[in-house]
Amino acid sequence: MTHGGIGAWEIAGRADWLDGWKMQGGTRGWSLTAGVNWWLIDYMRLMLNYTHAHVDNKKGPYIGPTGGNIVGLRAGITF
Repeated sequence: MTHGGIGAWEIAGRADWLDGWKMQGGTRGWSLTAGVNWWLIDYMRLMLNYTHAHVDNKKGPYIGPTGGNIVGLRAGITF
């Protein structure tokens, strides 16, 4: 932006998997994340992420399958 442009856009994606089912109190889980980053200048960006998560627990306060959706917005400065 300081050089006369609108900055740069970036599309990001991530997948995570956890399998601890054979452990005591076992858990399985996965999540998918999609995001858009806007680089205002070379060292500063705004990040918007959407994550869908699914967890299946054998023990604890939440036994069985559960899941949720998460939306996050953050700013970062890299130095």
